Amino acid sequence: MFKAGRFFFEDGLRALAKAKAAGCPVVFVSNGGAGLQEGEYLNSLKEKITHAASPADQAAHGPALAGLGVDSMILSYTPMGEDERFRPPGQLLLVGDPKEKVKACADAYGWSYVHVSDYCADHPGVDPFKEAMRSGTSHTAVANPNGDRPSASSKGDFATSAAAGKDNFDTVVVMSDPHDWFEALQVAAVSGLHASVVTGVPVVTRERWRFVTVFIFKPFLSCVCVCVC
Repeated sequence: MFKAGRFFFEDGLRALAKAKAAGCPVVFVSNGGAGLQEGEYLNSLKEKITHAASPADQAAHGPALAGLGVDSMILSYTPMGEDERFRPPGQLLLVGDPKEKVKACADAYGWSYVHVSDYCADHPGVDPFKEAMRSGTSHTAVANPNGDRPSASSKGDFATSAAAGKDNFDTVVVMSDPHDWFEALQVAAVSGLHASVVTGVPVVTRERWRFVTVFIFKPFLSCVCVCVC
């Protein structure tokens, strides 16, 4: 145990060096990952462990930590990238930010996915509250004048995209907390991904026409089982 929350123990570096000296293999395991790749997460972890140690321990035991490679870091979603048995099936709805880091990790794993914010960019009507916020208006019916029923546009037309298979997500993967929680919840609901969720465990749940697998590596979707199901 090297840390509690965001607090790193000052004896961590010394303990690690002692284990290495005794010939014990050292592997870091996290129940998260923040959407980062293993190497990036490991480098950050090394810096924090070193910073928490005393100057004397840094000088004496620093090499033991520096010698650990990327194979010494296992994140919550690492098995899904390294072992075909745990590969998420089908088309993924990818949730998590920072978006580019999360997408880079998914690309490295070879996943077929659509990031939730990219999905919303292609379907601007999925989050009407954001559209109202950007335009400086209210989304309430009272604050808007009467108008003709709009025709479906080519962009954001759910019938068209569903027919093309673009909305038929087979799996939801939550790699880290999204910047916009409401948007992610809204997409999950609108896309028909009504699923019960158990944190960190793949759960197959039945909805009207198909099965959806949900993988959660952050506490974000523990709210979904209450808000969506």
